[in-house]
Amino acid sequence: MNKIINLSLLFFGLTTFAQPVINSSDFDNLNVSYKIKNATSSTLTEGAAGANIIWNFSSLILTADPQAGVQTVTQVPNGPFSSSFSNANYVFKSSSNGSEDYYSYYNKTANVIEELGGSTNSAVDYSYIDPYTLLVFPFTFGTISTDSAQEVGQSSPISETITYDAYGTLITPFGTFNNVIRASRLQNNTYTDFIWYNTAPFAPILEVWQQIGGERDFTFYEPSTLATPSFEKKPIYVYTNLSNESLNIVIDDSMQISQTSIFDLSGKKILQQASNSNSINIERLASGIYFVQVDTNNGIFTQKFIKK
Repeated sequence: MNKIINLSLLFFGLTTFAQPVINSSDFDNLNVSYKIKNATSSTLTEGAAGANIIWNFSSLILTADPQAGVQTVTQVPNGPFSSSFSNANYVFKSSSNGSEDYYSYYNKTANVIEELGGSTNSAVDYSYIDPYTLLVFPFTFGTISTDSAQEVGQSSPISETITYDAYGTLITPFGTFNNVIRASRLQNNTYTDFIWYNTAPFAPILEVWQQIGGERDFTFYEPSTLATPSFEKKPIYVYTNLSNESLNIVIDDSMQISQTSIFDLSGKKILQQASNSNSINIERLASGIYFVQVDTNNGIFTQKFIKK
């Protein structure tokens, strides 16, 4: 039995900023494809919890081949073993170069979406006696959900706690996403991972696990329909002038800049310029590495630069 508590006012405090919410209906038109890309870091962590957080992971080098993994989400279960999961109304299909396709089956109701099991094209891989909760609805800031799950063949169930612990802006190597939600998932009081969801349209964007030794594994889900071009083909580039007094931005002729922001490595915004200008004064910045975020009529783009 899933138990849900909302501590958004008690634990996180009042805020005047919008708090994105995931509802059951957000899955109704879910039919997106995205490429799976991976990275590992010994210095970057999952970052802070709270309201209006900026997580900046654009410095990560994505080591997987861009076509190494593709996951497709559909509403009608059409996997090879759908009949083994009679309650399934969603299936996630994962494809990787040189590997057999993999299918994960889910049941969505007005209150929850639960994982029922998984299969390859040739066999059922696992199934749950007690389904695994992915999200509860409505998923609002501060919601804490406690549940248990048990696979067929497991001697005992695992416990899990899902917390909507943060929302804000997620900067990735292939684009910037605003109004994202982060959920932390604690299993058996010892293991925690974090997943970020885009809310418009709904889709997972990033998952982070902590490994032995403190390293973090990052799994990105780059939407194939992303309006922002992929990181392999940047739509902008930036450079400083000889005196390091200004940062110049070169964009396509069809694009117009509405706002330019500069962040330090911690994700803190230190400069903002609301104008259609192709340069921003950086004379007062200390020497170091920064990120510039450029808001345009064709999307939001982020790029790293060095102030000497």
